[in-house]
Amino acid sequence: MNPEISILILTHNQKCLLERCLDSILNQIINVPYEIIISDDGIDDGTKEFVQKLACSKRVLSLSNLVELKHVYCDLDESILLKNGGTRIGRNRLNAFLHAQGKYFVNVDADDFLVGTELYQKEYELLESHPECSMVQTRLLMLNEGEDIDKIYDGRPFSEKLISEAVFSLEDVLHYGLIGQHQTYMYRRRPQDDFVRILGYGFDDINITYYHLQYGPAVFLDLAGYVWMQYPKSDSHSLGVDEQRIKYSLIPLSLAVRFKDSRDVFLSAGVDVKYLLRKLIRSPKYPKLSDGKRKAMSMSKMFIMRFFSEKRHSFYSWSRYIICLVILLVMWLFRLKSKFWLDIMYRALV
Repeated sequence: MNPEISILILTHNQKCLLERCLDSILNQIINVPYEIIISDDGIDDGTKEFVQKLACSKRVLSLSNLVELKHVYCDLDESILLKNGGTRIGRNRLNAFLHAQGKYFVNVDADDFLVGTELYQKEYELLESHPECSMVQTRLLMLNEGEDIDKIYDGRPFSEKLISEAVFSLEDVLHYGLIGQHQTYMYRRRPQDDFVRILGYGFDDINITYYHLQYGPAVFLDLAGYVWMQYPKSDSHSLGVDEQRIKYSLIPLSLAVRFKDSRDVFLSAGVDVKYLLRKLIRSPKYPKLSDGKRKAMSMSKMFIMRFFSEKRHSFYSWSRYIICLVILLVMWLFRLKSKFWLDIMYRALV
C-alpha cells in the first residue's frame, strides 16, 4: 500500500519520551494507509532497538493501515550546519521528510504526544474535501514540563476568525497572527519541490508552513489533539509580551530573506509599517535573551536581528537603526507601500 499520511517524528536522546509519543500515535484511528518515520540524531540510547522491537510487536502488526514503522538515523555535522545557516532540528526534520511517501505529512516532536483518537483522520478528511488548501490547522494543547497530564491547558491560536472550516490565506496569517503552533498542521506534500535546494537545513517548522502557504490557503479544524511540551527556557516563557510581538512582526522580513524568489509576496502581505515602527521604537534590544539565543541572533543575515542581539550598540548600529526608524516613519506618514518603498525598507532593515 502507498501511504496517504506520513507521520514524521524527531527524536534526540529521548527514548523514554518517544515511547509515550508513539503510544499516543498508535492509539489513533486512521482509516487510510499511513507510515511512521522516526528520525534520530542522538547518541545510541536504545531508540533504534526500541523502534525495531515495536515494529515487530503484535500491536503494530495488527494495525492493517500502518504501512511501515521505521527508524532512520540522521548524521549531524555541525560544520555543515554553520556553513549552510541551518539548525540541528531543521537537519533532522529534512532527513525525516526525505523518507516520506505520503500524500500528506505531519511533524511531531518526540517529547510531545496526542490525546484522543481521531486527530489525523479528521485532518485528512478535511484536506481531502478542500483540494484548494495546502494544509489544515487544529488547536493546540500545552503541558508544562514536569506537570501531570491533568494539567494540560489550551494553547494558541486564539482568534474569533478561527472557526471550523474557516479558510485563511498567507495574508490572513501574517496580518492577524493566526499561525498557532506548526505541529498542529497537516501539510499537503509537494514531492515536485527540491527542499534540499530551497530550504536545506533550514527545514524548520516555520519555514515549512509559510512556504506551503504560498501555494494554497489553510483550512481550520476546530479540534485539539496535539499536546506541546512547554519548557521554562523556551521563547514563549522567557520572552516578554513586547519581545514576542517584535519577534513575530519581523517574521515577514525573515521570510523575505529565506525565500528570495517570493520576497515581494511576503513584504507586501505581511509588513505592518505602523506596528513595526511602534515596536522598534519601544524595544531597541531583547533584555531577556539567553546567551545561546543572543549568539544565534547575532549570526542572522538581518541587520535588525543582529542589532537586537547586541548588549551594547556601536555608533554604526545606532546610526543605521535610526535610519530604519526614519524610513518606517516616512512610509507610515505618507502611506507608502509600493514595491519601491518596500525594497528600501528591506535594504535598511536587512
